[in-house]
Amino acid sequence: MVLTVQIPKPSDSDKAAFIAVIAPMEGAVVKPMFSNIGAFVNGHMFAGLFGSDLGVKLLDADTMAELVDTPGTGPFGPAE
Repeated sequence: MVLTVQIPKPSDSDKAAFIAVIAPMEGAVVKPMFSNIGAFVNGHMFAGLFGSDLGVKLLDADTMAELVDTPGTGPFGPAE
């Protein structure tokens, strides 16, 4: 069985806004990923675009629990 996932693509303005936020961060590099872009430090991804959605890696479960009820937040990436 082949699973096909439709990956949304960010607009040029989405990419420009993401790059503008990441560019001032020392050591951060923006790289293309699966028709989207991600931000990396020392080869480790810490943020990325999925279509127009921004995802960030959180340090701990407490931060995630605090944000889960914030409007506009949710899981990042393709629906399961």
